[in-house]
Amino acid sequence: LGYAFALDQLGPGDPGQPVITIEPPAPASPRYLTLRYRRLLAPGPIHYLIEVSSDLATWTSTPADYEEIAPAVPTGDGLTETVTIRVLPAIGTPGSPMRYARVRVVVP
Repeated sequence: LGYAFALDQLGPGDPGQPVITIEPPAPASPRYLTLRYRRLLAPGPIHYLIEVSSDLATWTSTPADYEEIAPAVPTGDGLTETVTIRVLPAIGTPGSPMRYARVRVVVP
């Protein structure tokens, strides 16, 4: 995972670690669970999968579960870019369960 997210293996608190937030901050509405992570520009055999769950046991990765909210932004190091996705639907949508998100790194 350190390689996939281009983390500093020797330093604590690397800013490249995936981060989950709720945006925009309260009291704005609608609000979304967002996931921001760093990925390699040339990932080789690595695949990044966004997975969403309502129970932390069953995870799915379908286009209806999330959307990339902006184009990926180069980090300036020439190796990585930052991706931000939001989980659908918005928080508090009637009839929608609690949602969780993660990024899974897969090497085929």
